[in-house]
Amino acid sequence: MKMVITRRGVEALPIPKGKRAVYTDAKTSGFCLMVQPSGKKSFCWYRKLCGLPTHRTLGEYPALSVETARQLADELNGKVARWRNDKYRGPSPLDRERAVSVGSLFDAYVEQHVKRHCKNPETAANHTRWIFGKYLSAWKNRTPESLRREHVRTRLAEIAEKHGQYSSNRVLQLLKALFNFASANELWDGENPCKGIKQYRETSRDRFLQPDELPRFFHALADDATPRDFRDTVLVSLFSGARAGNVFSMKWADLDLERGTWHISDTKNRTPYNVALAPELVTVLERRRSGAASEWVFESNRKRGEHVTECNYQWRKFLKRAGLANFRYHDLRRSLGSWAAGGGTSLLVIAKALGHVNTNATQIYSRLSLEPVRAAVSGAVSAMLASGGVERKALGAETGD
Repeated sequence: MKMVITRRGVEALPIPKGKRAVYTDAKTSGFCLMVQPSGKKSFCWYRKLCGLPTHRTLGEYPALSVETARQLADELNGKVARWRNDKYRGPSPLDRERAVSVGSLFDAYVEQHVKRHCKNPETAANHTRWIFGKYLSAWKNRTPESLRREHVRTRLAEIAEKHGQYSSNRVLQLLKALFNFASANELWDGENPCKGIKQYRETSRDRFLQPDELPRFFHALADDATPRDFRDTVLVSLFSGARAGNVFSMKWADLDLERGTWHISDTKNRTPYNVALAPELVTVLERRRSGAASEWVFESNRKRGEHVTECNYQWRKFLKRAGLANFRYHDLRRSLGSWAAGGGTSLLVIAKALGHVNTNATQIYSRLSLEPVRAAVSGAVSAMLASGGVERKALGAETGD
């Protein structure tokens, strides 16, 4: 129904029965009034843009006057007219009217950037959400315009004091990437509130298994309280120096136990490499291969047909039994390299053993055969076993789960 919407006319409209009644203004294009069966009256704006119906709620009457509602409708018509005169170039000006929050930008960042560009999309998305939920959840419903540089600095300082400078730096990196993504994808056109803020200085972690810790380490590993699958996972991680993600997703098809090699194609630096397996590690894997029914060396106990993805609970219990403090799972990888270096092994050989990429030494890496690498790894493994008081043949013994 069409009418000239006025205050007196709105007041005189009857309350509809059944369905709502919609009245279109005869003066201002797109300006409408909706009357609900409950008696509620609200102003809206409705037009077709590029063939698509577009609706915007302006406000309720009488909190919003007829004059103010008509003015808002005129403003929308003006934006549409300018966009049409510009031959509809760029996004619709009405899209920018949608409420933008830090939380909505973060959701778009995860879906459109993290999941599309990370090597392990779901893992990366879950980790990114965990960081946001733990440290930035209070900002979820805030508008990005409300965040100032001093707000970011204050929050980062709080995180550094309570959770450490490393965590604070990761949050800063996430915020910078989030707002850069929003700007690049025209989701928001403000200034990045992280601009000019520097990270805390980080020192490289140098923790590895010390000689006096190895006896306790291997004793706890051989303990009946240590599940066999977990024990073997730790041994593979320690004796190969491979990253945890590669160990967890190890496939029998990638192993050549006769030649003592393991091919890792899915690496952090996207450069495949071969791991030279020490004889002690071959012994562990041959034992596991006997009767193996899965394609995975370490199949998940929770999800059949999939590989394990973490062992945090068992790792914490193991560290307690071994009496090890400030020791992370990734420090197993560092331990192999450190013991190899302690035995006088060339840094280039260690880099090849661990799958590191150094552009200045790429040609040298390519000329290295696996034999010196195998010798270096075997020497490091033997040194660790000797220091831990473990005989090589003991690695093939079964232990209860």
